[in-house]
Amino acid sequence: MWMSVVLEDGSATDQLFPAEGGDYGGGYAVPRHVEQLDEACRRLGLPPLSGFVTVGEDGDPWFDPADGLACVRGLLAWLAAAGPREGTRMAADTVWARIGALPARLYEAVGPTVAAGVAADLRAFEVALAYAARRGTRFQLYFSC
Repeated sequence: MWMSVVLEDGSATDQLFPAEGGDYGGGYAVPRHVEQLDEACRRLGLPPLSGFVTVGEDGDPWFDPADGLACVRGLLAWLAAAGPREGTRMAADTVWARIGALPARLYEAVGPTVAAGVAADLRAFEVALAYAARRGTRFQLYFSC
């Protein structure tokens, strides 16, 4: 599973990111944590991240990048201020934890790394959404199944 920003005008966003990835994620960390991120959005009064998601070849609807930016930037601020409890929750919701390969005693230690991966994906979304806003085009968050 992965998520990416798709622009209505069909323009690519790959050129916005360094070849080696840098501080940006590839969209693989966020999907597992959408429910937790939506919960944070509700507490923060932000539109839910899942509200921008399309699955498969839905095609519609398209969203204003300003709304997506508000959501993503709010979540980045929330993650930066979140305590270890949120990271621990994210670690508990990884594939490795669900199949038993990550013992519960390690959730707290692994939590910051999982949260950093989510933040990297959100930073990539932020860059793509800012690009969409500059181009005057709408977006979707594509969710691969």
